[in-house]
Amino acid sequence: MRVILVPLVGDDDDGVGLAAAYAVAEPFRAHIDGMFMRPDPVEAIMSLEGQAAPELIDTVAQASSAAWDARARLAREAFEAARAAADAALADQPTGTDSVTAGWREVTGGAQLVLPAEGRLSDLIVFAGIHSAGSTHRRRLFEVALLHATRPLLLVPEKAPEAIGPVGPNSIGKIIALAWNGSAEAARAVAGALPLLHNAEEVHILTAASARTDVERADGLARYFGWQGLSCERHAMYPTSQVGPALLAKARELRADLLVMGGYGRSRVSELVFGGVTRTVLGQYGLPILLAH
Repeated sequence: MRVILVPLVGDDDDGVGLAAAYAVAEPFRAHIDGMFMRPDPVEAIMSLEGQAAPELIDTVAQASSAAWDARARLAREAFEAARAAADAALADQPTGTDSVTAGWREVTGGAQLVLPAEGRLSDLIVFAGIHSAGSTHRRRLFEVALLHATRPLLLVPEKAPEAIGPVGPNSIGKIIALAWNGSAEAARAVAGALPLLHNAEEVHILTAASARTDVERADGLARYFGWQGLSCERHAMYPTSQVGPALLAKARELRADLLVMGGYGRSRVSELVFGGVTRTVLGQYGLPILLAH
């Protein structure tokens, strides 16, 4: 894992995402790209043409530009504070040094086009603040990245679980719980998590029995991990109600500091409609989750 992308929006959750990114980057001596992305002002203005007077369009454009400038300043401040705390050097090009580095980027354009292109040039994309009170702009970026960037996403809660303490170099990925049902999404999540799995102290495979999943599917993944040189423990689960809460409860029981799972969903206009397990987990996760779609 060499390149980690952290989309920033200019709020308090930026610092949470950056701290988690540095925690993951440390053992890999990875590079962190802090990226602030603002909408294309030309597209916004064109959408108002014919619907508002030129004077109103100009006023709206100026106010919007000022608001995004303020957000960009806050995002840059969070980026610099996190970089200083991690003692990471600024780098725009590969340095060849054995240390964590960081770079700042500010880009303009529609999320649907820009974020997938930027995200595909990273090994991991980190998000924090995907909660009801968080930034709607970040939630939109998260949706686009999950569905279109083809890279694993690390979703970090606004507060680290008490069991693992504050986010730090040793707090993400030491004990990994992996939700496995044999699906393509789960397989992509495993592939994206392999660097973390190799660094983990414990790996637990959680397989919940259902009408579409039998618990024996964990045997094949355990065999694959054996060829990868990974040790793991299998946990067959027989939930009496919903699978999502059962997975979270088991992960907490194991004191996991990372849950790896496939992200199942589809885009309907601007709303992300997740499948039942993913929706439940994202609604009450409370611990870092690595997702892949």
